Formats: sequence, structure tokens, C-alpha cells
Amino acid sequence: MVAQTGINNPLSRFDNPVLAAAMLTLWITALIVWSGEPQWDLSIANAWFDQLACATSAARDRFCAGFPAAQNPALMFIRKTLHPAPTWIGIGLLLWIIADWRTGYRLDFAPMRARIALVATLIVWPLLMVNGVLKAHWGRPRPWQVDEFGGWLPFVEAGTITGHCASNCSFVSGEAAGGGWLALLFLLAPLRHRFVAALIFVPLGAFMAALRVAFGAHFASDAMLGFLGSIATFAIIATILEMRAPRGAKA
Repeated sequence: MVAQTGINNPLSRFDNPVLAAAMLTLWITALIVWSGEPQWDLSIANAWFDQLACATSAARDRFCAGFPAAQNPALMFIRKTLHPAPTWIGIGLLLWIIADWRTGYRLDFAPMRARIALVATLIVWPLLMVNGVLKAHWGRPRPWQVDEFGGWLPFVEAGTITGHCASNCSFVSGEAAGGGWLALLFLLAPLRHRFVAALIFVPLGAFMAALRVAFGAHFASDAMLGFLGSIATFAIIATILEMRAPRGAKA
């Protein structure tokens, strides 16, 4: 086993379950608030909706393309670049964990715990919970599918289970969940560079989530809850790992 000496612990703030409980409470509170204020979702989506573009495209193609941002080449390129990033980075982190494990590092090595927490978060929240459970079974129509924005389905409040959408639905946003995960990557930077890394990864993750709203692919509540869900899941997993870490390994 490789000894840990003088390594700053990226999970040092997660050695108290209060933070994990607070993040979970924040997610539940946000869901309750969005569900109780459905006009917020409609108003924000409407800010990105162009009625003229919808009418023009519908007359030409019999399909309402009422969210012009979704047709912007630069934004489309950014989205296509960011979309697979969490998957490929997650695979890279997994290979890094395997290599370190073969070298002899274990849970007493703080950076190893941070990488494990990130990979576990990617699997548990975006992959299993968001894409495997929520998007597959909650049935919330996406903004471009809703009749207020040229679609054919009724608007549904955040968190409400319906049968209007059969699969790959709006609640919650998988890419926003990926954005929330990307935002956490600053924790892997050395302590002296962590603030600068946060200035890069947090806005990048938030922009990834915001694009889904601008494109009419998700409501703001879907994006926010997807993003926050990654952070809450990470806080829970990181807390569990810190509680299980060998004594004296948290420096």
C-alpha cells in the first residue's frame, strides 16, 4: 500500500454528513418551489421562444422550430462538444483509478477517494437516476413539445408523473446533470490552482445546462434540478467515503 504524505484532501469539506443532508434538502426544496410556481418555467422558456420563427418553419416544414438558439451553428457545435465530455472524462477517471489501484493506492489516498466519488456520482445520478428512472418514467413533455410553444402536448409541472411523454422526456435534464458533474472537476486540481479551476469548470457546467433551456429541450426546472442533483449526489457519496476512510487518511 502506498502511503499518503502531505497531500491535500479534495474531500476535506465532506467529512460531515450535515453538508450532504443540506444538499439533499436543497434539491427537494427546489423541486417543491418549481412545482408550486409553474409559471416560472413557462416564462423562462417563453424568453427563448420566437413565435415568428415557429410560424415560418411550421408553414415550410409543418414543424415549429420556435427556439432559434437550437439552430445556431456556434451553439450547436458547443453542445455537441460538451455533450459527450462527462462520459469520456469519466472513463478516463475510471482508468486512472484502476492504474492507481494496481500501483497500490487505496482509500487512505485522498485523491483516489475524490476520483472514486466523481465516477460513482456520474454512474448513480446522470446514468442511473436521470436517464434510467426520471427521464424514462416521469413523462414530462419537453418545451418544444408543449402546445404553448407550437407543440401538441400539455404543459406539466416539474416532478409530476404523467403519461404524455413515452421516453427520453424532460424531467430532469441529463445534460444539465452532466454539467453539474463537470462543475465538480475543479476538485481534482491541486490546491493552489483549485480556485482558478473552479472559475473554469463551474461556469462551463452551468453553460452546458443553460443551453438545454435555450434550445427548448428542457425547462429551467429540469436544468436546475439536473445540475443540483449531481452536486447533491456527490456530497452524499463523498461523505460516505470520508466516513469509511482509514483513520489518519483525511489530511
